[in-house]
Amino acid sequence: MAKVNKKPFKVRFSGAPGSIASLKKRTELKMARSTSFCRGFYMPKAVSTWSCKGSAPRTETCALTYKCKPTTKNFNRSSETKRLRRDLRKMKVSNDRLKIRVSRKPYKKLSRGGKKLVSRLKKAKGSSKSVRKPSPKISAPKAVVSQSNLNDELDELSKFNENDKVDEALVKSGVDKALSEDLEDELDEEIDSLKEESQESEPSNEDFASAEESSGEEDSPYSDSGDAKLAAFSFELIQVADDFDSIVTMGASWTPRKEFNSKIGMRGQFGLKTLKILSGTALEETFLVYDLGLYMDLNFTNNLFAEVGYFLEKWNSEAGESHSAFSFGFGYKFTNKLLKVFDRVFIDYSTLSNETSNRELKFATGISF
Repeated sequence: MAKVNKKPFKVRFSGAPGSIASLKKRTELKMARSTSFCRGFYMPKAVSTWSCKGSAPRTETCALTYKCKPTTKNFNRSSETKRLRRDLRKMKVSNDRLKIRVSRKPYKKLSRGGKKLVSRLKKAKGSSKSVRKPSPKISAPKAVVSQSNLNDELDELSKFNENDKVDEALVKSGVDKALSEDLEDELDEEIDSLKEESQESEPSNEDFASAEESSGEEDSPYSDSGDAKLAAFSFELIQVADDFDSIVTMGASWTPRKEFNSKIGMRGQFGLKTLKILSGTALEETFLVYDLGLYMDLNFTNNLFAEVGYFLEKWNSEAGESHSAFSFGFGYKFTNKLLKVFDRVFIDYSTLSNETSNRELKFATGISF
């Protein structure tokens, strides 16, 4: 009898938060169609819910536990593929490239074993039909596998191969043609990558355990991904100029932010800086400036972004003036945080609504925890 590994195994992938829901369904579809990890009358069945956690800026890693379960009338490759196809039709299928990692090595192809069994069967049949000449010398007989055992083993192997072919035919007949063409090429590439990865060390169970602890609920497309960043700040080098003078000062801000999807986000601005009022070369006053603003972010890529915002400045001077301003700028998000805290750099330009129309050019770096 062919042995089936019934121990649970993990499947994981990484992707942009806005595409997580679609990538989950695509991963489930690939596992339902795959015969690399559960063979014959067995196929992968999820025994847990998805758990996701942030693994890099604008990237999440999700994991799901599978186990090889016997197919039934209501649970087989055909029924599961149809069900997942219906789910995918209800949502926008992401075009992001999907690469899955499995914590179990794929089964080796059975064709080699089949050839060996056929070869052994032919030898056994040949030995039974051949007429042995009498030999004066008697030697100890060699152990020969009985023909009945070989037939049983070959029948078992043929059932496994035949069942795989039937399941694959049912899947292909029930899958929407356009969707099948989109996912088939990727599946072939992923199986090749899994063969390469099987030569490396298998993923540690500790990685998956940490993912499960961080998120115990199944998340929805993006609202439950926890992408709101409250522990976010920036440090700024600011040049303030008018028609007569120009000074350079320093500032710091609290910049909580929220990403709505892979393209659009929003952040707040609660800042503090110092400012000097000059008259010729004489120093008249040094005071604090508070600013409160709101910015919209537009992401061109996973790294490059632009932002536009509106804010109010409160000058803590004798005049106690307040000014409003529009600001725009652009920046770069690091794929991996520098020193584990620095996640971006950006430049903003703004013009205040005061009498001298002060212009501010801000060079800033952002940190988050």
